[in-house]
Amino acid sequence: MLAVLGGGEIKAGAAFLGSISKVTKRQKFTNTKIDLSWLDKFGDKYAAHEVTGTVKVAGQTKDISRRVYRMKNIDWDYVAPPSVNKSGKSNLQLALDGGVPFTKDNHKIELHHLTQKEPGAMVEIPANKHDEFTKALHGLVESRESFRNDKELYKQYNNFRNNYWKMRAQEHLEGK
Repeated sequence: MLAVLGGGEIKAGAAFLGSISKVTKRQKFTNTKIDLSWLDKFGDKYAAHEVTGTVKVAGQTKDISRRVYRMKNIDWDYVAPPSVNKSGKSNLQLALDGGVPFTKDNHKIELHHLTQKEPGAMVEIPANKHDEFTKALHGLVESRESFRNDKELYKQYNNFRNNYWKMRAQEHLEGK
């Protein structure tokens, strides 16, 4: 059977399956969808999930559990053009590697901290909307008080983001 596929296809398939097994072995997060009646007014665009798990920062295990309002319309097969996605990878491939997927209008999907605290509740939001409404979205905390000014909290968030997208990709593969 392997000879039928040809060497290139075997290598590409093995690399893809290898990235899936890495995600499965290292899965650090779990998530539970929760029903919030008030979220229904936004139509079928968002779902609320409680994400639980830990990450390592400076040798210490940190609890990063939080609520995330997730976009329901990510096209995991979409490949953004080279002008914004130099890797040429699909959203699924990007997320399996811990990278950020794109919307169909070629904007990265940001994880915005709703309270500007790490860890804290988040929403997946297209980068163009994040930029457009930046004053309203970031008005709770002055820039000098941002968690991004704390090396450990910044690293904690980056570890969360990387593992979060891996979890999202794995869930897609499992049909969740």
